[in-house]
Amino acid sequence: MNFPIDPELSARSHPAIWQAGENPNVVILSGSGAVAARAACDLIAKRTSNAGDHLVLAGGGARHRLLVMASARLGGDTYLIPQDQSVPIRLAALDAFHCCVAGSAVPTKRYPLRPTTYQSQRLRLLLTILDTLGRAHEGVTLREIAETLVYRGLSAQRAIDWKSSSQRRQTQRLIAEARRMASHGYLGLLRQNRLRPFQTH
Repeated sequence: MNFPIDPELSARSHPAIWQAGENPNVVILSGSGAVAARAACDLIAKRTSNAGDHLVLAGGGARHRLLVMASARLGGDTYLIPQDQSVPIRLAALDAFHCCVAGSAVPTKRYPLRPTTYQSQRLRLLLTILDTLGRAHEGVTLREIAETLVYRGLSAQRAIDWKSSSQRRQTQRLIAEARRMASHGYLGLLRQNRLRPFQTH
């Protein structure tokens, strides 16, 4: 991130402002196009650094993230697309932003910018596991996570059966995956590695 945020704040009103190199959803712009963008979209957040102005806008049924470069705020509009493995995602983000500014329909092919329904559900599960682990004052057991989050309505099992069950092993894998995502895996999500099926190691 370019700027630290309070994790307790809502992402809707206080979105994270990501570095353009880490998140290909950030549109890099030089020129005066940001003025038109702010007229066409609602400004949610703005911060300034040496790199330029970092904006989060809402419009056209989507959220748009911009970096308006400090070195070229005047003159003609220019978009900068870094040549990396995320070029298709960067182009999709630029297309969605351009449609918002032009007042045209939202692109129909926005799939590179969004996780699938399955991936969204899995991400919510991993985040819920992390929240449960972090907010349980007296600790929470593996079995409690399995019964309340992963396998809701899991019938009561004897302790010996639980220890050798596939549900216990899968819950352990999900907790390990959630912790990896919190420590460094979120970078893969930003870079759209989420387009590959989730792997549980």
